[in-house]
Amino acid sequence: MAAVEEPETRLQALTEHANSVVVDSGVNPRVYFRSGVQMDLTAGIYYEEGNLSSALILYMKYIVLFVEKLPKHPQYKSSEVAVYRKETREKLKNVVFPRAEELKSKLKQKYSEDYARWRAAEDERLCLEAEERERLAEEERQAEFARQQRLAAIEEERRLALEKKQYELAMQHEQELERQRRAEEERQRAMELQRQELLQRQELERRRQEEERQAALAHAAAQAAANPPSYSSVSVSPVSSLNAGVVQSHGVPSGPAMPTSSPSGTPVIDRSKKPNLAPAAVDTGVPAPSTTAPNGYRWLRVPADIPHKFLQLAASNTQRNLEFCGILCGSLQRNVFNISHVIIPRQTATPDSCAMLNEEDLFDVQDRHSLITLGWIHTHPTQTSFLSSVDLHTQFSYQVMMDEAVAIVCAPRYDQTGLYSLTPKGMTDIRTCKQKGFHPHPTQPPLFEDCKHTLVQSDLSATFIDLRS
Repeated sequence: MAAVEEPETRLQALTEHANSVVVDSGVNPRVYFRSGVQMDLTAGIYYEEGNLSSALILYMKYIVLFVEKLPKHPQYKSSEVAVYRKETREKLKNVVFPRAEELKSKLKQKYSEDYARWRAAEDERLCLEAEERERLAEEERQAEFARQQRLAAIEEERRLALEKKQYELAMQHEQELERQRRAEEERQRAMELQRQELLQRQELERRRQEEERQAALAHAAAQAAANPPSYSSVSVSPVSSLNAGVVQSHGVPSGPAMPTSSPSGTPVIDRSKKPNLAPAAVDTGVPAPSTTAPNGYRWLRVPADIPHKFLQLAASNTQRNLEFCGILCGSLQRNVFNISHVIIPRQTATPDSCAMLNEEDLFDVQDRHSLITLGWIHTHPTQTSFLSSVDLHTQFSYQVMMDEAVAIVCAPRYDQTGLYSLTPKGMTDIRTCKQKGFHPHPTQPPLFEDCKHTLVQSDLSATFIDLRS
């Protein structure tokens, strides 16, 4: 549940909103008196529909305008507006002040009830949150204890496994040493047997050679006895030499050469083939007109046939490169504004400006049809659709009286039509700007934008009232 401010704070916010009214000393006071009539009419509709906060804002604007701001206008005391001053004083005394006090009282009671309900719900929420935090903390403590238990068990299991592993490694090492000792003993025994065998073979060979030598000597002696020696030389055949035994050493064949692996080539990656992102879904839903617009304004229904009909009436001026203007009027029903009429006033025009004449004729038509001013419409015969510096000041005069007021700009040469309103930055800058005529304004952040609270509907049709003839 969203936070609810205290009643005094909410009422103060409504009052501050009403203080945004600005009076331009260059504008005829009759325009402001006429705006007062519109504010009183709209506030009355809000009052009947039960929209108390919107009604109070307009009544407070009415009070600020005619009690604080407009009396400082240099033409306020002129005889030209004497009748308006008298009507306004009576309206303040008999309607505006009493109804504003009534609305303040009702809203204060409503805001107090809202705040009490919110405070009770908030206290309950805080209590539940505290209980939930305690429950979560207890669960966390228990979970931490269980986690520590698991960690201790895991650590003990790891320690036992490590000890077992160390024991197994020690046993393996000891077994390996025993195996190496036995192998060494076996090798030593084998070498000793080989040495003994070699000695035996050598001894046998020595005996055989000795026996052959003895046999040769005996044979020689026998021959000598059979043939006594003479004075001639006696030739004695040499004893055949004996070949010594040779022990061959057997070489160990070397193993086959290990094949060498050739390095594989580095794979080539085509980095130009990157995945494409799927397009984001577009929300094309239109909100129900009974709800508040995204910018917090009330919805404004706009008949789709207005630009076409308006450009037909403006054709003569467009051919001569002259601007053309009209006033958007309508009504408020169930918290939704509806443009139903476009009034074409008497006017003067240049290629980059237009001005309304005889405002009283416009006021009479609005009074007869109970119409509220909801904005204005004009052409740019030689330029694109946008709000010039002069247009920004004109739009401010409408929007400061009613947040939902719009400006429609038709640019027939470029086949463009725009629905614009000032941004919060635009309202702030234009409120403090004292320059007249065409002059520069900063473009960032933007001072105007496409309307976010308009519903252009083809099933609606506007009535045009031409006051030029």
